[in-house]
Parts: sequence; C-alpha cells; structure tokens
Amino acid sequence: MNLPLQRLIPLGTLLLCPAMGLAEYDVQKMRQIYASPKELGLRIRDENGKPVTDASVHLLAFRLNSGGRYVSINEKPDDHGELVARAPAFYGFDKLTIRGGKQTALPYYTLSTDNHGFIQYAAVRQDLDVTLPHIVKPIPLRALDQGMLHRRFNGPNDKLPPALGLPDFAESIIGFDAENCQAVEPFGRGKTTDFYVVIQSVFRGYKDSLTEASARNRADRGVGPIEESKVIHGSWTHTLTFRFINPGDGIILSPQFWPYCRLQMPHQAPAEGYVAELSLSMEEDQVARQLDLKTCRRTWEHNGFFLRVRSQVDQDGQVVAAHYAKIVSPHLTGMFKQVLRWSFFYNPTANDRNLEYDFKRNLLWEANNPASTPIPPLDHHHITIN
Repeated sequence: MNLPLQRLIPLGTLLLCPAMGLAEYDVQKMRQIYASPKELGLRIRDENGKPVTDASVHLLAFRLNSGGRYVSINEKPDDHGELVARAPAFYGFDKLTIRGGKQTALPYYTLSTDNHGFIQYAAVRQDLDVTLPHIVKPIPLRALDQGMLHRRFNGPNDKLPPALGLPDFAESIIGFDAENCQAVEPFGRGKTTDFYVVIQSVFRGYKDSLTEASARNRADRGVGPIEESKVIHGSWTHTLTFRFINPGDGIILSPQFWPYCRLQMPHQAPAEGYVAELSLSMEEDQVARQLDLKTCRRTWEHNGFFLRVRSQVDQDGQVVAAHYAKIVSPHLTGMFKQVLRWSFFYNPTANDRNLEYDFKRNLLWEANNPASTPIPPLDHHHITIN
C-alpha cells in the first residue's frame, strides 16, 4: 500500500515534538524549496549607518544530504553597500563571513554567522541588514562570564530547602558586585552589592492538549514528577529585572546589538538616560524557531545593557563621578535548576565611558592570577575567567 509521503512521520518525532502536526509537515513543499536556486541579499552598514563598500563577503553553500559537499562563494558589495549572492539548486547557504577592507582609516570587526544563527538554509530568498562596526579604541577591562542559579524545580534529592511557589512560580533575587563582575554570596564571590537582579518565571499552561498529554504521560511512566514535566513541556514567561539603590546609578537597554560580531554593542556607554529599574520579559513555549535579525531582540540573549554604578552626586543630585559597565547576552541555561549567564565588563577608570574591550587584556584575570599565567582563550561571544 502506497501512503502519501507527507504522512510518513516517525512516531518518535511526534512524541518529541508534537507541534510538528501532519498538516504542517509538507514534504513536497520542502522538496520544491531545496530544489530551487537560493539568493541571499545583503545590505552592509557601519555603526553610523554609512554603506560599507570595501568589504569582502565569503559564503559557504552546502548541498542537502551530500556528506559535506559545498560550494564557496565570494562577493563584493556595490557602491551602496549591497549585494545579492546566489547558490545553485539543492544547495543552501550555511556560513557567512564579512571582513572590512583596509582602505578606511579605522578597521572593522569581522562579521561571522552560520545557519545555526540567522541564515535560513531552506529560504529561497533571504534579505539581511547587517552592521560592520569599526575598531576604534579597545582598552583593558575587568571581564567575566558569570552564572547565577535560578531554581525551577524542587527535586527529590535536592539538598537545598524547598523554594516556595515552585514549580508554577520561581523567583531569584541576586545581589551583584560590578567591580568584581560577579554576584555576591551565595551566588558568587562578590563583596559589595551595586545592584540587584530579580529573575521570575511564571507558568502559563500548555500550548495545546497534545503537549499537556505528553507532559502527563511522561509523569505517568515514572520518568519524573509532573512538576518536572511542566518545566519541560510548559509555556513560561521569564522576566529579568534590574534594581539600583545608589543615587545616580542605573541601567539602559543598548539601542543596538550585533549578535554576529565580537563587538556586540556600541563602543561607549551613553552619558544620560539611565533608570533605577528596568525589566525585560521573554516568552518560552518549547517551539523551535529560526532566529531572525528583525525579531531576535525579543529574547534576552540578543540584548545588551549599559550600566552606571558607584555614582557620586552633588547637592543638586547631578552625577559628578561614576563607573561604567555593560552586560552582554543574558540567557537561561539548564532546565530544573537553571542558571542565568551573561558576560559582564567593567571599566575601573572613573568617568571613562569607553567599553570597547581589548580581548588580549582582562584586568580581572590579571589581578587574580600570576603574571606568567596566560589568559584563557576566548570564544566568539563569551569571556570565561574562573
């Protein structure tokens, strides 16, 4: 008996991802997409919005199910900083690298991303607006990739006392030491609380009856209690709140964020505009989505913050001295005892708003390690200094 191809969905796929219903699983449509030539339109600007015309654009396009077969594509933007790259049928764009030319007075940071980021492998036509910021004045900063515990579930073997509200509501209140780039005890080894971080997670229910049935089935089979299944299968709203207590201190959401670049935020912290409390919410519903540069800032991870801390004010309440810092890519990792992670950078020079980090000089690492100890290698996004 010949069944329609679009109905041949593995049972395991449906159990693991109920959202992939039969009506949405159109194999024929996907075949048409893969069999079509692909186009990727790029519009390249610097951080000031000016076209970048002297960049070198390199793309890799892989053939589907070919064991790694690919074509290499090299392009140059036109006088408007724009170009269209093309890949043959049955290929999809996978990796994009853009390097600035050497004709300008200031060099550029390199742009790098792949299909795990913002390039849609299966898109017949995709258009991206990207920023290639200049390298202006990198300086040594105190930097640390910090993790802070956020409990979502009281486990049967949990040694910590039960947290009230779990699993439908979870809240963590964490004090943070800006100069030492880490949380105060018991979340870290910080000494002085410059501001508080409040993480809240609220259970909103299940996406649909099939998702709820999967959660209950998991609990009925003894894989784990229903509280654990809620965390795995449920829909949640997470809220990240910053609160400052010292007069003049505050935070501001970065107006720009470049997730594909080592310099992910503007070079300098703003002089004004800081607020004493700021919240950012994010919805989680266990549905996989392709990242999109137009909408990626709806998640915490694709955002950054500038901070003004340890401010000194005059009798009129005006800030006369302060230190500046930045937070890059806050995100939740893990599941039941989640960890809030981010990269934190602090400028120890008062009134210096420059936060363009020299990746070869970490002042926090140098202060806590012998001079002969080499700084650990840095990956594309995060600084890991233990």
